[in-house]
Amino acid sequence: MKFLIVGDVHWSEKSSILNSVGEKYSTRLEWLQKSIKWVHELEKQYKAQVVQLGDFFDRDFITGNEVAALDEVSHCVKDWFAVLGNHEMDIKGNTLQALKCSKVFSEIEYTDHKSVDIVYLPYSKTPENFKTTFDETIKTLVFSHNDVKGVNFGNGIISTSGIDPKNLSKNTLMFNGHLHNGGKIGNIVNVGNLTGQNFTESSIKHSIILFDLDTWAYEEIENPYAIGFAQVTLKQAEKIEDCSNLVLSIKCKDTELDRYQVIKESCLAAKPIIEYKTKDMPASIEEVNNSQDFSHFEKYLNWVQKRFEDEPIVVKMAKETLC
Repeated sequence: MKFLIVGDVHWSEKSSILNSVGEKYSTRLEWLQKSIKWVHELEKQYKAQVVQLGDFFDRDFITGNEVAALDEVSHCVKDWFAVLGNHEMDIKGNTLQALKCSKVFSEIEYTDHKSVDIVYLPYSKTPENFKTTFDETIKTLVFSHNDVKGVNFGNGIISTSGIDPKNLSKNTLMFNGHLHNGGKIGNIVNVGNLTGQNFTESSIKHSIILFDLDTWAYEEIENPYAIGFAQVTLKQAEKIEDCSNLVLSIKCKDTELDRYQVIKESCLAAKPIIEYKTKDMPASIEEVNNSQDFSHFEKYLNWVQKRFEDEPIVVKMAKETLC
């Protein structure tokens, strides 16, 4: 038996500075549709069960365009399993019904397959209480959406709460959502999100996991339709070759304006970047970027502080990232 394991989706029209309009829906929704269709093709190719690790939705309401866009790919998710994420804890009713997947695990649930214990572990405010049996004759597979203790967020920030890898037996393998940056700690694999959401993410690449229950082996498959958020300098912008799914924040000082114009005309304009904006540019030259507001860093930080007011680590990371 094979599983395709999909991280956070955050189905939404906009995110961070990505506010542009696509052909029918918003740019973000159309790229999310591409990602969902891509997963569905892999689902058929590998004859796998898809498990989505929570936070399919981004907030406690869903717009008409988000419903319409999701309805167009509903056939792709109809056989999926999904665990409940923290962004969905208050929307167990009509909004989750829009997902139309096979099963949503809103409570912890245990099942088994060929002597393997399988646990579906939705978001919990006390994840540190979760433990697995230390009977070495039993294998346990866990699908989770929770905080993990000991995760290194960078900039010297290490999580001090969450599921403790030490509480999991060596025969346990946990695939976890919630944490947008992928990585592994102990026998917990943080899958990362399906597509980029903002500039706090450590990579512009995003993947899903193909897991073989019989061999206990897994591999990452990179999502070719993932949106990547990247902060770059002018020098780095010159070297970017493939911008087809990139949201750029270009750091540019007033003294580099002439150089920026050359790069914009000869380099950036020739590459299909989803969206880009600049930092520290004077208001008088706003017309070079379609008259859009250049104070996006401040707007983004305000959004982070409001959205994650109960998660000070996230706010701290955002502030340090934008320095």
